[in-house]
Amino acid sequence: MHSKVALEDIFSFFRKWGVTIFFTAFLLLGLMIFRDYGMYWDDPAEHAHGQQVYNYIFHNDQSIFSSISQYHGPLFEFISVTLEKFFRITDTRDIYQFRHLLVFLTFYSGVFLFYRLCRNIFSSKAWALMACLFLVLSPKIFGHAFYNTKDIPAMAACIASFFTLVNYLDEKSLLHLFWHALACAAFVAIRLNGIFIVPLTIIAMVCTYGAHDGTKMKRRISIDFCLYPLVFLVFLSCMWPILLSGPIYHLIMAFKELSHEPWYGTVLYCGSYWRMNLPWHYVPLWILISTPLVYVFYLIIGLFYGSSTLHDKRTLSRDKRNIAIIFVWFFLPIAAVILLHSHVFDSWRHMYFIYPALIVLAVFGMRSAFTSTFRADRTVAVAIVVVTIVVLLPEAWFMVRNHPFEDIYFNRLAGRNMPEIAKRFELDY
Repeated sequence: MHSKVALEDIFSFFRKWGVTIFFTAFLLLGLMIFRDYGMYWDDPAEHAHGQQVYNYIFHNDQSIFSSISQYHGPLFEFISVTLEKFFRITDTRDIYQFRHLLVFLTFYSGVFLFYRLCRNIFSSKAWALMACLFLVLSPKIFGHAFYNTKDIPAMAACIASFFTLVNYLDEKSLLHLFWHALACAAFVAIRLNGIFIVPLTIIAMVCTYGAHDGTKMKRRISIDFCLYPLVFLVFLSCMWPILLSGPIYHLIMAFKELSHEPWYGTVLYCGSYWRMNLPWHYVPLWILISTPLVYVFYLIIGLFYGSSTLHDKRTLSRDKRNIAIIFVWFFLPIAAVILLHSHVFDSWRHMYFIYPALIVLAVFGMRSAFTSTFRADRTVAVAIVVVTIVVLLPEAWFMVRNHPFEDIYFNRLAGRNMPEIAKRFELDY
């Protein structure tokens, strides 16, 4: 009797304080270790790009227009350099450590928005927190979260874009539309391939319009349909100053240049060295071998249950809408890279912004398995959660043991051991 009361007290405590404990511990951990990470290959070039944009805005320096980086999304680099000037940070070591602190804080903010998004999707604090735990206990992502000034901010901005999209579709207010346009602009101003969020938003608006019978609501959505692209372009031009001289023209030029960005080095993939025109399975295979296997297992279940839910007439339209959005978030960018033969290298870091969608689908699969089992056997259902957490312990231990090189993580599908993997795939970007 006493043990049962004690167990209920523990569950009650974590229901009340679990989120606060998680995010407080995560923040303290990041502030303790962000100085452990060294410079990465693109750090000097990205910092120089931010300096160019800063000089263009504040000193009318036109050199940005002749730079090879003119079509690289400048938002995070510009903010980083501006804050660096504001705080009068001049020492080289301090500059790069400050940049890495900003990357972590951006990731931290993205994880918090991810919690809010998942709480909306799952209508549960517990499953939303489980999704955040999955995201943080992803060794490759966690490693990049302290130095990658391009792909981690893009991931955070992508999360913000989908969070605001879901909020807008729920509320359909002008304020939510502006927040969504702002988040989308930030996403594109960091990584151009985030442009897919714009047609996705427009399609979602069209579907929402068709689902409503009321004249007043249809008028509301029609106004938003016309307003959203304009607000998005205004925000994007402010965040990407080079667009001010012709937003449509420069966006087209940026897309042409960056979708087939030249790469003169070689890529080690599946034991062979490649230049460009990597095989179509480059990104899917990298995702498969660098994601913890327990997530892959639940992802497969999530895809199965998700597909079934979309065809289930008993499912609420809002839940179907959210699942469809997550499916598009995950699959559309991969399909675009394959069909457009876009140049990708350095593993799949250019696509990290789809990883939160993978986590949502994995948690959806875990929840579906838990719920289905819970109806039949509560003990087995609880065991699913316990076993999942236990299975994650080796991933956490890998991160501790290999700190600060968490990003060299591979699962067993890549090879039996690291010497074998090193002959087949690239390791430390």
